[in-house]
Amino acid sequence: MNMFNIKPHDCLKSSQEIKQWYERNYYLLSLAGLWLKGEEPNTMDPALFHQAELRFLICRLSTYRDVSVSISHPLVAQIAQEVEGVFTDFAFLPPSKDLALMTASKIPLWIGTTTKEPPCAFDVLGISNSFVLELLNLPKLLHFSGIPLFKSERMMRPDVPLIVLGGASSAVTSVLHGPIKEQGLGNDYGLVDAVFVGEGEYAIKQFLEIVKKGKSSGLSKTEILHACHGKVDGFYEPDKYEHRYSDKKVLGEITPKESYVPYPVKSATVYDLDQVRTMEACPVV
Repeated sequence: MNMFNIKPHDCLKSSQEIKQWYERNYYLLSLAGLWLKGEEPNTMDPALFHQAELRFLICRLSTYRDVSVSISHPLVAQIAQEVEGVFTDFAFLPPSKDLALMTASKIPLWIGTTTKEPPCAFDVLGISNSFVLELLNLPKLLHFSGIPLFKSERMMRPDVPLIVLGGASSAVTSVLHGPIKEQGLGNDYGLVDAVFVGEGEYAIKQFLEIVKKGKSSGLSKTEILHACHGKVDGFYEPDKYEHRYSDKKVLGEITPKESYVPYPVKSATVYDLDQVRTMEACPVV
């Protein structure tokens, strides 16, 4: 298959249809669909979804069972919810037993567990990456959630959310860098639109404030990402840098392709934890 002919999977776009599907089929899912039930303590009231100025879906590349004890996504939600007007929900990799059932039913693999909203109903998908090997799940999760794999296509479509990645392994995600080429025909950049390196206590708020302001001002996604350079700690766009390798496939040089992007990219660091909130009101998921 020519990778440039891959089109996003045709998925249900309506949360009402997804809710009805869940109510009819939850007993067929792993753990009777408990992982997709949502509405855990401290999660946001789904009635607030349509009133929000910005909708942020926090996505995991592993299953609910595997990350249920993780503090990453609940803490990200708590930080994001401190930005006025932001609504948050969560999405997880479905268990292997459920993948075929969901794709056959045109159910997006990433769904807001509480709202049952599809990914393209959100403004931003924030991916929390704990282990590099999790990235093997990313193309399938995007494709079968109705999201184009290539950044250039996503940037042209206002109905597709921004895709950003952070987490413990975000500094070593070079697999996301560089052009995708096939038989010397064309090139593109894909999978994620931007990456956060380092700690998110300030960077997440900085980013969401800029996106919220840009959205209200009618800026394009490209313009919003441009505005983040130099203003969001640890932020970069992989396609704005060229990675040059030796004949032995050893990385020899990284060169910025645009004058406005920072180089080197400095990791976001919180030097005084007394100045940030601990996990005081985060969702229990």
